[in-house]
Amino acid sequence: MVAGTLIDDPEQVVKKALVDLRSLLICNSMLQRINSVRHRCLPGVFRDDADSQNLQDNSVFHGLLPDLIIPAVQNTDEPVLRDQGLICLGLCCMIDEVCPLYNNIGRKRG
Repeated sequence: MVAGTLIDDPEQVVKKALVDLRSLLICNSMLQRINSVRHRCLPGVFRDDADSQNLQDNSVFHGLLPDLIIPAVQNTDEPVLRDQGLICLGLCCMIDEVCPLYNNIGRKRG
């Protein structure tokens, strides 16, 4: 089972896992870039600025966590997906410290 879906065909399972892995790697790169930009700025610029957004305020991330990162973290069949999901989740937490509080990470979807 990959990312919470039931697929009988082993070839389809591998394809889905590769698509999820590619998506997680792209997500990882994007989050690293966001995090590095935040740390290059003067201390407090992003945290204290009223115009800055956290992950909850950014509509791009609304689907990213529940549809890609959280299912990858909960995946017990593909360790590489779980590892990349944890890395992405860690990067999200570095960008927005309250991020996991709003996403029911421990609860399986189903």
